[in-house]
Amino acid sequence: MSNYGRDDFFITVPNDMTVQPEQSWYEGFKASVAEINYPLLESLQEHRLFGDVEVMENFDVVGNIDEDLLPYYPDLIGAKTPEHLDFLQKRVRKALDRDVTAGNAPLSAQLAAGIFGDPLFLTTFLPVIGQVKLGTTVASSALKFGAVGAGFGALSEARRAPFAVAEAENESLYNIVATTAISGLTGGVVKFGADNLVPFARKSANKAMGFVKGDLGYAEQIGGDFDPVFGNPFASPAYRVMQDKNAPQAVKQILANLTYNSSVPLQGQRTKSLGQSATQRSSIYLGMARRHEEKMRDLHAQATKGNAKAPQIFGAYIAKPFSRDFDEFYQNLVKKYILTKHPVKGKRILDESTDVEKQAFAEIKNFFDDMDINARDVKLEGFVDDINIKERIQKLETSVEEKTNKIITLLRDREEKRVKLLASIETNARKNNGYTKKQLETIEKIEEERLQDLFRTIDLDKETDIGVKIVEKKGKTVRGRYVPAFYNKEKNTITIDKKFLLKDFKNKSWTKPKVKGVKPLPENQFTKPEDWYDFVLRHEILHTRVKQKPKETKASYENRINQLTLQTYKRTKQKFESDLDLEIKNAQNKVKDLQDILQSPTRKSYMFPIFYNKIIIKDKNKRAELTNIFEEHYKTKGDSNPRATAETTLERILSEDAEELGVMRGGKGNKAKHMMHRKTDIEEWQVADYMDLSIEAIYTYAERMGKRIEFKRKFGDDTIDDLLEKVEIEARKANLSDKKVAQYKVALLGEYDRYMGALVRNPDRYDNQLAQAAKTYSGWVYLPLAGVSAATDHGNIVMAHGMQKYLEAGLTTVTDLNYGKMSMANLRSIGEGLDIARNFTQRRLLGDTLKRYQPNRLERVQQVGNQLFYTANGLGPMTVTAKFLDHMLVNDKFIKASRQLRDGTIDRFDREYLYRYGIDDELAKYLADMPTEKSSTSSLEFANTDDWPTSTAKERDFIKQYQSATAAHANNAVVYGQAFDKPLITEGVAYIKDNPFFASMRAIYPKLFEIERRVSTPTVKYVRVESGMMSLPFTFMNFAFGANNKILGAIRDPNRKYRIQGVMTLMALAYFSLDIREKLKGKQGFLGSPYRSTLDETARIVEYSGVLGIYSDLGYMGLAMAASFGAENLPLNPKYLNPNEEQRLADGITEPFGAPVGLALTYYRAMNEYLGGNIKEGNEEIVYSIPFLGHPLLRNDVRDMMLGDRYRY
Repeated sequence: MSNYGRDDFFITVPNDMTVQPEQSWYEGFKASVAEINYPLLESLQEHRLFGDVEVMENFDVVGNIDEDLLPYYPDLIGAKTPEHLDFLQKRVRKALDRDVTAGNAPLSAQLAAGIFGDPLFLTTFLPVIGQVKLGTTVASSALKFGAVGAGFGALSEARRAPFAVAEAENESLYNIVATTAISGLTGGVVKFGADNLVPFARKSANKAMGFVKGDLGYAEQIGGDFDPVFGNPFASPAYRVMQDKNAPQAVKQILANLTYNSSVPLQGQRTKSLGQSATQRSSIYLGMARRHEEKMRDLHAQATKGNAKAPQIFGAYIAKPFSRDFDEFYQNLVKKYILTKHPVKGKRILDESTDVEKQAFAEIKNFFDDMDINARDVKLEGFVDDINIKERIQKLETSVEEKTNKIITLLRDREEKRVKLLASIETNARKNNGYTKKQLETIEKIEEERLQDLFRTIDLDKETDIGVKIVEKKGKTVRGRYVPAFYNKEKNTITIDKKFLLKDFKNKSWTKPKVKGVKPLPENQFTKPEDWYDFVLRHEILHTRVKQKPKETKASYENRINQLTLQTYKRTKQKFESDLDLEIKNAQNKVKDLQDILQSPTRKSYMFPIFYNKIIIKDKNKRAELTNIFEEHYKTKGDSNPRATAETTLERILSEDAEELGVMRGGKGNKAKHMMHRKTDIEEWQVADYMDLSIEAIYTYAERMGKRIEFKRKFGDDTIDDLLEKVEIEARKANLSDKKVAQYKVALLGEYDRYMGALVRNPDRYDNQLAQAAKTYSGWVYLPLAGVSAATDHGNIVMAHGMQKYLEAGLTTVTDLNYGKMSMANLRSIGEGLDIARNFTQRRLLGDTLKRYQPNRLERVQQVGNQLFYTANGLGPMTVTAKFLDHMLVNDKFIKASRQLRDGTIDRFDREYLYRYGIDDELAKYLADMPTEKSSTSSLEFANTDDWPTSTAKERDFIKQYQSATAAHANNAVVYGQAFDKPLITEGVAYIKDNPFFASMRAIYPKLFEIERRVSTPTVKYVRVESGMMSLPFTFMNFAFGANNKILGAIRDPNRKYRIQGVMTLMALAYFSLDIREKLKGKQGFLGSPYRSTLDETARIVEYSGVLGIYSDLGYMGLAMAASFGAENLPLNPKYLNPNEEQRLADGITEPFGAPVGLALTYYRAMNEYLGGNIKEGNEEIVYSIPFLGHPLLRNDVRDMMLGDRYRY
């Protein structure tokens, strides 16, 4: 497809077209001013006139372009109508005239235009340059002024270049260079009175222009579909495996389907959509809960105040401090709704309900009906009927039988070939009076293959092909010793006591053989009871096939059988004949799961999720009451011991987050099932007095159900154990080592736990609680100006959409309030923009994911503090605002790009962008025809999915697919580390290879440092270590982990538009943020500080912008450590160096351990000073480390009180 939006290097401008006579000073001044300002103004005028104009069908743009303007057709090809083309051609001619006039104007006219004609000169350059202090030399002064000039030049070009047309070669580049040079030379002139300046021509190349606009050459796919375009050594386990060149694509696909977040491009997205991950799809279910809450709050406002809508700001509802009016309204209403199902009181309660209450009842029912529909769409177990389950069982059983017969046929064919080959060898041996060496090797290989096939038939339960009958029953006692397995030659049967052997696993009998002379097997030979049983069965079968040799002792014979069994056991366990084996095994497991669900009496839809209120149940009297209710319930079900069952049920509920919803778990013996039925079949009205009926229950239910539904949608009937097995099989097929296999399984299990919200398995343990509190407290101390820092989010939005679109969105928010209101509501409906309302804001910086449904008292205090702190410091409002702007823009981008894809006019850059967020060709064509809401003052529009059809599962899936794409984009535009961006250890979990220390600790404490069997291999064992203390070094690094993929990654992406615009904006906003922070601290500003060099200031701006990701954080950490240890002449200064040289060593040692450790050291020093009677010195230590009091409205008064003055540098 031709890309008309790119430069055509075959069309050039003849030299004679640029020859013009000299211009007057005044005309040159006017043209130069116009060059600076008209591109933006003309672009806005174009949008006003033609933004809503539809493209005329069959309009041949190229054919209607004036011949002399063909070299500029990239600026004209976007014309929608002849009138639009005429406007654009006139604009190009004016730009060419201005360019020639300005280019031939006197230098003084050009300089005057840059000073008096550029608004940014007065509002940005002069204020900044006024703060710059001259250096002691010409070079240092020139460097300082030049750095400011470079920043101003980049900012000025970011305002002009994206909107300019008919650009000459190298204009943007030389504009920046000229401004830099002029500023630098001005610094030298001011210092030493230099009296001349060498001007640079103000013209530039389409190549430089391409960098500003993002028009670079397209990079084609190289590598597998699921290979990332670039690597990141600090990313998640899933990302690191996907970077591994040796990892099979099937393994990478499983990990991408679970946790990918579109923050980095994948090679396959150059040509097609690779879909969306379960993580991306599950995030939008919070939007369902939010819509429910909005409707209920509106009903509350109607019932209590007569208002149609409940007031809110930034997504948070406005209410009196600590008011529980709505909470009580909602809980009373839900309880009443539940009791309408009471067999005696229900009808009366419903009849006596008010109209508002009946509307609320209908809304609650609608919410759960919608969730049921989503669950049924993916055939989630517990939400499908018996007929459907039986049909699936029958289909799976038929499939197992067909695949088994295929393998048996294959094995029989192989045996026939072996028989013929052996007969041929025997014939030749008789002729030659003996066997050759090669013939003997062939015979030995045939016997080994026969044993392998024999055990394959065992796995397939085909006894007729084994040649011996297997009977599972108790063994026999011989000479006082119990024998659990033996072969009866007369009956040709093997008797094996399976139950005994499975229990015997813990005794490790293989290490203590009963027959004298038999060698013990290694202690770690078998990792599961099933493996031990399987070994014994194979051992006995070999007895029927391998005879004892003459003069061979019984012990030698048993040793030979053991070794032969191990050989065949390992090979059949590690290498599959084909994918049929795995398919059979998985199908058999799914049949068992479905049969379990079919037999469960507890499957039902929800009136309201049963989350038992732990605070209520912990009361002895209430607990006794609930136990009695369960006991009476079990009596009606015919339970033989209802009291014991009731007590067991209550203990299980308390140990599992007080949730009645069945969970998805993994591990043999506790099989991973999509069990969406309840733990009991008790009705809600029976236990309503003990349930949590708050709105939080709705959000928790939506979040957990969303994860289960989308896991089912992505992986079908596969459980986490199935996926772990698939990963191992694919790795074995690729002949990878045990080490690699274990690494891949660790990545999958860790990401699965994180996805399900179960990464931290012991949140109540003291170290996890302490670490969480320490990180939260550190945030309250060190992040009072986090809202100012969040200004750089807008640079990343520019990186995604370009400055022109960003300004258009900003203008739309103030000129079309209704459109903005609808767009914000649309944002909340997909579960985004709730950072203040749902108390998510701190996750941006702290990576806090330990937010439980029923928090303890300490956690509740932290949650209240976080909501107050991160709203007061502006981070919450800034985050919501940035997501709001991005949501406006990405909707517009996806809609228009989808129409272009449908029409065949899309360029490859935008097509890849759609694919990256999971918008495939099918959805794009569907989206292109769906209704949208359009702004009345700009060209922006968004997809109002409330107006989309929902009658079929496919239509409902289209809505979720599109919502997931826009939600994922918001979480990449507003930078923070998500699961795909950061290692597990940042959340306090690590998988470490087993070692002698762990083994020695297990010998003393068997439950400590247990081997994680599910990810271990025969030669590589992993131990799962969990402690919140391991997360402390990463306390404030969540932004840096996110920036590594979302900012630095965008810069590294060769197919990303607007990279240079984004970088320039990020740098400008980083300076702006740093300057504001300094002034809020009572200082003169960021630039010109006597404590920082120009190089330091430049480095700080770069670091603050996030363009170097985590590397700048690590660099400054290294600088701080080096300076603290006494290093001199460092290339840059650290951000902070303790003025007390005696304390620097401790600072350097604690630097890598994170902010909480450094804060604890500060408190320790302050306490020592106070205890020594040095109140002033203690105040100096602690004044900067008091939570909440660092807020700009409080900090100066607090420091006046403690230090006696406002300023301390």
